[in-house]
Amino acid sequence: KDQAKFSESLAKGLDVVTASGIIGRINKIDNNIVTLQIDPKTFIKITKGSISKELTLAMEGSIKDAVNT
Repeated sequence: KDQAKFSESLAKGLDVVTASGIIGRINKIDNNIVTLQIDPKTFIKITKGSISKELTLAMEGSIKDAVNT
């Protein structure tokens, strides 16, 4: 349930991590297909379900920890 709620809350501009560890910024969402920008000129298409809530939240926590130290 938590993953489903997370998938519905995804929006353009968010930084996310896929289940395979790819980090990118959401550029476009078209139904179940998400286009991630992983480099200034590099985009990949993935399914919404492949974006990991746990890895994304862990990345956000790591960034906050790095800023606060």
